[in-house]
Amino acid sequence: MSGGEQGGTGTYKVTEGYLQGLADQHINAFLEDLKTNHAVQMLRGFAGDTTAGGATFDRIYAGSGKGVTSAALLQDRFAQFSSQLKTQLDNFNVGMTKLYFDLGKVDLALKGGEDSASDISKTAFDTVTKDALSQFGGSAPGGSGSTSAI
Repeated sequence: MSGGEQGGTGTYKVTEGYLQGLADQHINAFLEDLKTNHAVQMLRGFAGDTTAGGATFDRIYAGSGKGVTSAALLQDRFAQFSSQLKTQLDNFNVGMTKLYFDLGKVDLALKGGEDSASDISKTAFDTVTKDALSQFGGSAPGGSGSTSAI
């Protein structure tokens, strides 16, 4: 499982299993951490999400009752911040999940090709990963004018 630029030719060769290994080892581990990380679960709780940890929170620190106006204002603002950040994390999760599956598709295309056709063009790679990369507001490195192979 390896990949690398081939002698400064602008061609990047990816062996069978490299992309799926990258997806399995790194992206999948990141996605799992996003689900189970204690800090993320706490943030989701402050955002009102009961699916991560089972309880929502309405206090930033112990004893910060609703009777103190400044504490209530701080808690409300933190809850709004948490909700907005939770939305961004959820969007990031969707994009990374799409990228995980798209890398699997590219890996299958590489495995399905004959030896003479084992290189996949950057254009073909961009086509397969376009949806996932657009989730992050970008496109594949090298822009749309690049024709070098992966």
